[in-house]
Formats: sequence, structure tokens, C-alpha cells
Amino acid sequence: MKRVEIEKLKKEATEKKGAHRAHVLKVLFESGYKDSDFYKKFKDDRNAAVKAVLKKILKENEGGKDNFNDLEKVKKTLENTNKKEKRLEIYKEALNLDEQIKKEILLLGLNDPSWDIRDFISNLIAEDESFTNEDIYKLVENPLWSIRREGVKILGIRGDEKVFEYKDRFLSDTNTDIKITYIEAVEKVGGKKAISVIYKFKKDENQWVKKRAEKAINDLLKEES
Repeated sequence: MKRVEIEKLKKEATEKKGAHRAHVLKVLFESGYKDSDFYKKFKDDRNAAVKAVLKKILKENEGGKDNFNDLEKVKKTLENTNKKEKRLEIYKEALNLDEQIKKEILLLGLNDPSWDIRDFISNLIAEDESFTNEDIYKLVENPLWSIRREGVKILGIRGDEKVFEYKDRFLSDTNTDIKITYIEAVEKVGGKKAISVIYKFKKDENQWVKKRAEKAINDLLKEES
């Protein structure tokens, strides 16, 4: 079930009462949403139907403990899973967990060996409001170049003009891939300032960086005109 539908059911479970609430909780659980902390919010409900559904849910969650919420277990599973499809499935399942665990798992995915998975997760994080701007700035300043690259990519998707402030950092970076990612992010934000920032990269020693900067400037100039 899609995340939007899950959130809709969670809201409905909170707003409705009695048999209607019991039914929504049952559908929510059977749809794959296993976060015990959410279901525990209704433990004081006096409705018999709700009590019965909660008892079954918490029992199936092994006494109210959702094994998937064990972050270390998830990390180990990801490390031991060679198939990209299986890892992607784990990341998607994380979207149904409580906010903090979800965020931790998605952040792990930014360093996944698969380009497709990293791209998928970057887009998820960019659209997820639980990740604040400050969270993303920390990614851009991460010591791992692969994480910095994804952080910059997210700034571009979000259209955050803070990306301009990282110009000097990435001008001096020795990694070609991250320089090109930075140029693309700045281009997405756009505007006259973007042109002046990218212009600095036209003097880069790497030919691929130069060409990408030139293309970005030409495209931006067309937009401006």
C-alpha cells in the first residue's frame, strides 16, 4: 500500500471511534503497517471491537515489539543482501515505520552501492518534510563524498538557494562526479546567481566538468532570455 494511503488510514483511525476505528486499524495492519507504537496510542479505548483488534495486532507483533524496528537488525540485513531488488524492498518497507527509524534507514540508503537506489532515496528524502533543511545541510558537510553528493542533489531538488554557499567547497573538491552533481543541483535552483556560480567551474581542469558547466550556463541563459 502506498504511503499516502497509509497516512490517510492512520488519520482516519485517530479521528473515528468505535467499530469504525476497529475496522480501520484492522485494515491498516493487514496492509502491512506494523508500527506497534502507533497502535499503542489506542490502548485506552474502551470499545470492545477496538480492544479485540489491538490485542490481536500486538500479539502478532510479538508482544508489541516490531522486529523491523531493530535498526541494527535492518543494517545487518542490508549488508548481507546482495540483490538490489531486495534492498529496495527493505527501504520501501521502512516508509511504514515510525518517523525516527524510517529516517535512519533512509539515510543508510544514501550510501547504497546501487545508483538507482541512491537516486530513489534522494528523491524520497527531498520530498519528505520530516527531513529538515538542517538535516540536508549536514549531509552536504558529511566526510563521505558519496553522502555529500546525495545531499547536494537533494538541495537541487528542493530548490534550496543555500546550495550557492557551497561553491568554494566543491570547486576545491577533487571528485569529478560530485562536481558535476553540484553543477546540476545549482542549475535546478536556477536564476542569475546560478549562472555566476557555475561559471567558476568552466575553468576546472577536468574536461567533463568544463563541458557540463558550459551546457548548464547555456541552458540557464536560454531560460533567462
